[in-house]
Amino acid sequence: MTLYRYKGRFADGNPVSGTLNAKTEEELRLKLLRKSIILEASEVTLSTSDRWSLKLGGKKDVTASTRQIAMLLQSGLTIPEVIESLTEEESARLGVVFRSILKRLQEGKRFSAALESFPEIFDQSYIALVDAGETAGKLPEIMTRLADHRERMEDMKRKFLTAMVYPSLVVTVSLAVLVAIIEFVIPVFSEMYANFGAEMPPLTSDVIYFSEKFGENLGFILFISALTFISLSLLYKLSLVRIFCHKLSLAFPLVGGIWQKTDLSRFSRTVGVLQSSGVDLLQSVDIGVRSLGNKYLERKLIGVRGSLEKGKSLRESLSDTKVFPSTLLRMIGAGERTGKLGESLISGAKYYEKTVEAALTAMTSVIEPIIILILGAIVGFLIIVMYLPLFDLIGQIGP
Repeated sequence: MTLYRYKGRFADGNPVSGTLNAKTEEELRLKLLRKSIILEASEVTLSTSDRWSLKLGGKKDVTASTRQIAMLLQSGLTIPEVIESLTEEESARLGVVFRSILKRLQEGKRFSAALESFPEIFDQSYIALVDAGETAGKLPEIMTRLADHRERMEDMKRKFLTAMVYPSLVVTVSLAVLVAIIEFVIPVFSEMYANFGAEMPPLTSDVIYFSEKFGENLGFILFISALTFISLSLLYKLSLVRIFCHKLSLAFPLVGGIWQKTDLSRFSRTVGVLQSSGVDLLQSVDIGVRSLGNKYLERKLIGVRGSLEKGKSLRESLSDTKVFPSTLLRMIGAGERTGKLGESLISGAKYYEKTVEAALTAMTSVIEPIIILILGAIVGFLIIVMYLPLFDLIGQIGP
């Protein structure tokens, strides 16, 4: 079943619009006639859940489709023929998207205009590049460049997430072990010592007291933790809070510098690809700023467009923000002087991407042993403290 958005009229002439599931447009027409509605216009659309699903997890599918479009265009097919072939091969949800795009193409719309109906799937940089390719008559070349760009961005994201997975897993497992020791192991020792009538050292008594209170209030602790998480999630939606958090994230030891270089390389690559494809500089910078993902950096760069409009060079405009490193600024300046700004920005992005990859490897090698040592020390401390009364009992038995 396909979801259609329709417009029509009742028998008395009153207009009506809405959405309805049907296998074909003809079936949609018949369903509406049963409701005394005469169909005037319809288009394939996505349900809210499908839109969110594609927005959250459909980027890889879009990248793969972009690569297919590029290859098919280079083989000599027209864009309607390419999209029609994708409607048959793609997943159900993405197939609906391409069927909707195909219908718009058949109505005479440009490919870039057809993509604008799905902003949660095709971002501004995607649409701008397609528009530039259509205008210049170089759509196959631009789609290839776009596929390369998306694959590189996804590769960087994957490497960053991979570097974070192992430390996160170690912390999670270690905390789970720590909670298990406090909740289940320490009470066993406590009961054993109580049966023996052993005298507890102050440290052992404190640990046992903490364990008892932790067990008694575990439900309350979980409730407060969940409430805190929900409250922070709601607060994070506020613009000022998000800006503060993103600013704070850049100050984190080890990871702060990596995040900033990742964001700046994303900006440079996006603007570079757009510039190399013939997109206007002001539009390229606007899209590049919105592609950052860091609201604090976006706020710092929001004045770049105004500086460009006043006649300043891109290098000067970016230098005023105090965000970009001098190496990248020099590369941008050289690109402006030689008329190869796009290439210079992409070269700068490649340089910082390699820097980020090296930093991620170094960070992972440093963080892992630190986490293991800290959590190992905590677990070791608890074990030693719980065995202290046992040592005293053995000493008393010995003589």
